[in-house]
Amino acid sequence: MTAFCTHGFVAKISPSGDRVEWATYLTGAASDSVSTLAVAGDGNVYVAGTTTSTTLVPGPSGNPSGAPRIFVAKLSSDGKSLLAATYFGGSGTESIRKLVLDAAGNVYIAGTTASVDFPTTPGAYQRTLGASPPTEPGFCTGGSDEFVAKFDPALKSVLFSTLIGSPAAERTDDFAIGPDGSLYIAATILPERDSQCTAALLTRLNPQGSAVVYSAFLQNAHGYALAVDSAGAAYLASDDRVYGVASPQGTGGVAMLGHSWPGSLIPTPGAPAPCYRFDAEMDSVPYLATLDPSTLVPTYLGYLTSYGAWMTTGDRVVAANPYGALLPYAVLPLGPPAAGTVVCTSDAADYQGDAVAPGEIVSLFGIGIGPALPAFAQLDVHGSIGPALAGVEVLANGAPAPLLYAASGQINLVLPFGVTGDKVHLELYRNGSLVTQFDKLLLPQHPGVFATGALLNGPLAALNQDGSVNSNSNPAAPGSIVSIFATGLGVMAPQLPDGAVPTAPVNTPVLPIQVLVNQQPVEVLYIGNAPTLVEGVVQINLRLPDPMPMPFGAQPEQPYVGIGLPPLPGYSYWGTTGGAVTVR
Repeated sequence: MTAFCTHGFVAKISPSGDRVEWATYLTGAASDSVSTLAVAGDGNVYVAGTTTSTTLVPGPSGNPSGAPRIFVAKLSSDGKSLLAATYFGGSGTESIRKLVLDAAGNVYIAGTTASVDFPTTPGAYQRTLGASPPTEPGFCTGGSDEFVAKFDPALKSVLFSTLIGSPAAERTDDFAIGPDGSLYIAATILPERDSQCTAALLTRLNPQGSAVVYSAFLQNAHGYALAVDSAGAAYLASDDRVYGVASPQGTGGVAMLGHSWPGSLIPTPGAPAPCYRFDAEMDSVPYLATLDPSTLVPTYLGYLTSYGAWMTTGDRVVAANPYGALLPYAVLPLGPPAAGTVVCTSDAADYQGDAVAPGEIVSLFGIGIGPALPAFAQLDVHGSIGPALAGVEVLANGAPAPLLYAASGQINLVLPFGVTGDKVHLELYRNGSLVTQFDKLLLPQHPGVFATGALLNGPLAALNQDGSVNSNSNPAAPGSIVSIFATGLGVMAPQLPDGAVPTAPVNTPVLPIQVLVNQQPVEVLYIGNAPTLVEGVVQINLRLPDPMPMPFGAQPEQPYVGIGLPPLPGYSYWGTTGGAVTVR
């Protein structure tokens, strides 16, 4: 059995984000990871992280136990040389949160330690783990403290090292240096058994790390992140946030990256809304915001839809898989996306943005991606939907996609049925010029069910047995036939040309599909193309159970109709999607 071993790496990305200028591993004989870094004025890079390897760095050790815990290293500006390095820490558990450089090039690291022998320096503010008096009588206790240490630029000397903490368990969340050299540490008191133990701490030490200027205590909050302005005022971020905060140079504003539940935050006009993922309507979604520094009112707030994002110095954000595309990393502006950016690619039925499938009706949402005046598809002389609309064209793996709608903020298309592979490359053109291009995860099936609203699992766009629209005022009868409409069910047989609009039932999905009502399989009388609608829309006629199954939590008059995928060979993707219909 081979043990899994992680190693750290550092990569430099070009200002335009279109290439990796250099990349290098930081590896030892055991697991190690890079937690934080900073770039010096000469381009050299300081990195810090945790390790269990004794061979990671050749530099001197500040660890009294001799066992590695934390490392700090200095890389050359071209990534080819290790200029300096050192181990640091005690014999217990440690983590590092932030590395910051001051104007003289000195290196500060801040993190959390549970080591009773953590190395501190004479005259430090606190030298004993958990030595400060409890914040409150009877407050929860623990065994970890915050720490801050300062090294010279060559990493040869520890200029000071201090603990900050109490008998409670603390976790360092962020660290900043003020304009006068003061040290600001944001931390969270961690609950032991009781959530009431949670509290945010903001501590300011003097520049020498020998005395506290103040310590602010906020009950039932988290420290998460902070920023310090030019006057020395500190901004503490909490609530649903998980990422860092920075004060962008030259703007005087406050910027933040975070997570929020969809619908909890209202984007500013023109900013991106959440891009949903499969069966994840209750997941938190990344967002980007800039705030007025005096009122903290958002001047911009938009959802980012990224697997990870990091604030950089200046006015840029580095994001992993930004806006759901298969880009490993991209450099984004600290504010609204640039014109021509596609911010969400999803099915056009219930707006799931995790993937697409052959023949799926797909929506591209973005900023200035189509014509100012909306354009709607018209049938050509062959009775089909064509691939050009108001100067817009979209290619999928080089094949033209039929276009259903085009506007400045949204383009609807039918993904060609012939696309194959594990991803599809999409190219958007306007008037013959390339606007943007990106890759999207491609699955054999990616079902979405058309609803009467934009949210997942809402009321379905369904027809009753007599052809009338199902609604609260026009419910279906138990045991009757209801028609629902879906997309993303994959290749059809026989396969008609892309953009075809058959007027009669002519084909069915090749891959299997299961239909359930309140989690129970039901009789399906028809599943195939929806007559008079473009190929890619699938009609499903199902018979409602009588009596209706009623699992726990079900609504008697709003049964949930779901379509599910059985596991496919070679694919781990499986799930259901759907919504409610109304019955008597």
